Amino acid sequence: MLQGAMIVWFILTAASLAFVIWDSIFNGVTSWVQKLAWILVVAYTGPIGCFLYLMTCRRPFPGGHDAFTHKPWK
Repeated sequence: MLQGAMIVWFILTAASLAFVIWDSIFNGVTSWVQKLAWILVVAYTGPIGCFLYLMTCRRPFPGGHDAFTHKPWK
């Protein structure tokens, strides 16, 4: 049973890592250091790190990051 759970965890980790690598190349708004850091975080934490990446770092839609970080007082 534990062996099956570990296989599922490694498959989910590989899928999460592939998604974060793909997304950081095509949809990323961060520097190369942050991209590398997120890749390492997801490699160590698996789907949990991918969830954190989606909640904190991913651009919601094209141009959305700029609209979100725009300072209204300027």
